Amino acid sequence: MTGAAIYVRISDDRESEELGIIRQEQDGRALAATLGLPVYRVYPDNDRGASTRSRKARPGYDAMLADARAGRIGTVVAYSSSRLTRRPREHEGQIELAERHGVRFAYVRSPSFDLNTADGRQVARILAATDAAEAERLGERVQRESRQRAEQGRNHGGQRGYGFSPIGEVDPVEAAVIRKATGLVLAGISLRSIAADLNTAGTPTATGRRWSGATLKDALVKPRNAGIAVHDGVEVGRLPGEPILTREEWSTVVDKLTDGARRSNVGRPPTWLGSGIFRCVCGAVLDVGPRQAYRCRSLRAGAGGGGHVRRSAPALDAFVSAVIVERLARPDAVDLFTPARPEVDAPALRRQASALRARKAELSKMLGDGDLDAAEFATAKRANDAKLAAVEAELAAAVDTSPLAPLLGADDVRAVWEGLSLGQRRAVVDTLVTVTVLPATRKGRGFDPTSVRIESAYSGT
Repeated sequence: MTGAAIYVRISDDRESEELGIIRQEQDGRALAATLGLPVYRVYPDNDRGASTRSRKARPGYDAMLADARAGRIGTVVAYSSSRLTRRPREHEGQIELAERHGVRFAYVRSPSFDLNTADGRQVARILAATDAAEAERLGERVQRESRQRAEQGRNHGGQRGYGFSPIGEVDPVEAAVIRKATGLVLAGISLRSIAADLNTAGTPTATGRRWSGATLKDALVKPRNAGIAVHDGVEVGRLPGEPILTREEWSTVVDKLTDGARRSNVGRPPTWLGSGIFRCVCGAVLDVGPRQAYRCRSLRAGAGGGGHVRRSAPALDAFVSAVIVERLARPDAVDLFTPARPEVDAPALRRQASALRARKAELSKMLGDGDLDAAEFATAKRANDAKLAAVEAELAAAVDTSPLAPLLGADDVRAVWEGLSLGQRRAVVDTLVTVTVLPATRKGRGFDPTSVRIESAYSGT
């Protein structure tokens, strides 16, 4: 007498406790004992669906079929026919097992039927159609409920979004973080610098972990920040209540953070004011190396030629900071600030920008397909890039916040400067001036301010 196979399956086990399949195995063994069948093997598929909508493989089910075809199994025991499958095609495979190999099926809860008879096969096919329809109706209900939850702003799967409670209400503390981070991004401050400041302040993510550039980007580009309800990647309406960001703010920060040309914010955040910003007289940028000294990146790489410089990082940072503070404390400092332009038709500009980016990709494809030669491609690309740059500049002017804004008009510019994060101060430097370090002209170990050239990005200032 060949043994019995006990097949056990549960479609949803999020906690990975496997309690459902343990109970099914107990009931299956009891039925096998009642039928007087020795158990050959138990075939489990935990957290696996069996409907036409399921995409996960079922290794337990496949192994059971292989053993049945090899003659190792005479009876398949399952809790119900729907535990085996909800797919009509797989029911036909079971019928084939019965007809070719004499395999019988026994269920703890489903009615008994013999697949070796016409009546039994009819019952099996009716159950198969019923199970498939039930699974599809369940899937439709779940999909509709998920869309409704999205439209209401409630969590509809996965981790809750930063800035919102699980029921979709705006969290005022986290919303303030999103607003501030958005303003900093629009002011040109890098994600990794903002993330470092959040970690220093002890501000956790939605999961209680430390921030990275990637997690911060994910939090800022969520459509729900602008009150947009999205389901399956499609906008389905407006969320109730006041959004955290205006649509223009959100759209602009998304454009900045999803630009394909944007450098990935990887690695450690900078710890000095001018690393990667200040320049050597040769034109290369300066990095901070051992002994807290700026040194030319070309010199560090072993490039030949003379004129490369080294300079004390604390002394150079202090000098540049003093120059910045002095300039922004002047009465005419407000002239450096260009306010946002709300009269700009930002949605139309975004559409133009998207079309120009698509055109850029199209030109590359035409070059690859041989429809354009190199010269034609270069000419068309220059014209397209110029148009895109103009549109992006106009769009940025509608929303962007200048990194200088907190300092302009302040009663105590130095106090405000010292209260800014390093990322904010770096953005101010990068926006306002170009710092070039020249070879020292005087002997001695002291800092020589005449060996530093600071040029304003604003003419006449």
